[in-house]
Amino acid sequence: MSDADVKEPCRRRSLFIVFAPSVRLGTDPETCPSFADPFAMKRSTRIVFILIFATIVAGLFLLRSPIAQPTDYHDFADQRALVGIPNFLNVISSLALVFVGGSALAALFRNRPESERLFLESRERLPWLFLFSGTLLTGLGSIYYHWSPSNGTLFWDRLPLTLIVTSLLAAVISERISVKSGLRWLAPLLIIGLASVVYWSWSETRGAGDLRFYALVHYLPLLLIPLLILLFPPRYTRTGDYFSAFGFYLLAKIAEKMDASLYSIGGLISGHTIKHLLAALALYWLFHMILRRKPVPSLRPLEKSSTGNRKRKQRS
Repeated sequence: MSDADVKEPCRRRSLFIVFAPSVRLGTDPETCPSFADPFAMKRSTRIVFILIFATIVAGLFLLRSPIAQPTDYHDFADQRALVGIPNFLNVISSLALVFVGGSALAALFRNRPESERLFLESRERLPWLFLFSGTLLTGLGSIYYHWSPSNGTLFWDRLPLTLIVTSLLAAVISERISVKSGLRWLAPLLIIGLASVVYWSWSETRGAGDLRFYALVHYLPLLLIPLLILLFPPRYTRTGDYFSAFGFYLLAKIAEKMDASLYSIGGLISGHTIKHLLAALALYWLFHMILRRKPVPSLRPLEKSSTGNRKRKQRS
């Protein structure tokens, strides 16, 4: 068998490993030596690549002209009131976020036997506690905002939302690079996220609202997380759930942009209401992932076994 015959299936399987890491168990490192690490780059090189990419994206965001909030931002398509609640469906649909956040926090705080623990190390739970606390608070903030839409109430909607994206990034860093790195980045990321909303609110009071900083905090983690997943090996199974959650969130953003268009179809439900439900589904998917995933078995026993087999073959 030629080297090309060996490298091709290794290359295909190294890409597949991102979505089905459990197939590592059936891999012979002697046959596919590069399979344990799909990328030839050193770990330090991959980290530097991530940092350079983040710096470039941040520079592109912050060096561009200010991003003003649309003047009609608070003018939602569905403004119907029901049982004394203004903007009824936009308010009520925010409860989905409250439900997901509250349910996840209850599960994370629940005492579990050793065989049912959700994390290999208990400190890994911290970013997820911030994430689902942010989910719960975002739901409450969304209710407050949609009850009386204004920049003042929008502040309390956006503020906890930054907890979700920044703590999710910290959680993925913990799982892909190291727990120590993820926890080290958690506090700075949370502070940067909160500061972005404070800056936006301050800029609005000066009559020149600027969303650049907030947009960077919101969208940069959504670019970095897939890169981290693709460049670093998993600590747990069910990696594909991250991409499913991202898919639901993408649909939520599309629904938000099509607020009036979707509402015009029968006048039953607006795109913004659908956005709330899809965003809640995305976060529920992450919660479901935590409950169902398992630690990825170490490759070391396989490598040792393979080494022993080779030595026995040489002796024979």
